[in-house]
Amino acid sequence: MGSVLITYKVMPDGVDTDLEAITKQIKDKAPEGVEVAGVDKQPIAFGLNALIINVVMDENRDSEDFEKFIKQIPGVSQVDVAGMTRL
Repeated sequence: MGSVLITYKVMPDGVDTDLEAITKQIKDKAPEGVEVAGVDKQPIAFGLNALIINVVMDENRDSEDFEKFIKQIPGVSQVDVAGMTRL
């Protein structure tokens, strides 16, 4: 079995949303078998920033489960898969 690196783009509810709190919840409460490999901020427009989250997981695992996990975090508006590659 191999692993995949998945990049998620997480959009907050608004400019005032605490991105650090979202990042902390993702890192602290990530499901077992999902490793958060990195988190960056990406400027979008007018002070709005998105989170770019890289995770490593088993290639047989359903990536939509992690996407659903992120969507349930308060302050998250939208989650999209920005990229996926096999390691």
